[in-house]
Amino acid sequence: QREFDELVLSLTKILIDSLNEKSLNKLIPTEQLDGLKGGIARLETALSACCVEDIVKYISFLRRLQSLRSSSAAHRKGRNYQKIADVFGVESQSLRSVFSEILRQALAVLDFFITVVRSGRIKGS
Repeated sequence: QREFDELVLSLTKILIDSLNEKSLNKLIPTEQLDGLKGGIARLETALSACCVEDIVKYISFLRRLQSLRSSSAAHRKGRNYQKIADVFGVESQSLRSVFSEILRQALAVLDFFITVVRSGRIKGS
């Protein structure tokens, strides 16, 4: 369990905590910046502002991953952990299998972002 929590924490740092919020802000209209909190919300708003479609499943995955990290690896496990653990199937399969699926989804997110950037849909100011 400890190793699983550490892997989730590391993956979250790479995918979410390392988002360049300053650069994302450049993609968001000024009037939409007020009230935005956190990298995932900024990423979602920036992608929407750039008219990138089909982002819901990728943003949802990032939020679920953040929730798993927040309720397990970074804090004491409680009721919130049980809810998100059920989403990822932590109790019904091995942690190795769970993390393999998390990695598969993380790669899908990265592939999506690579495709979006290469398509030229994201243009910084």
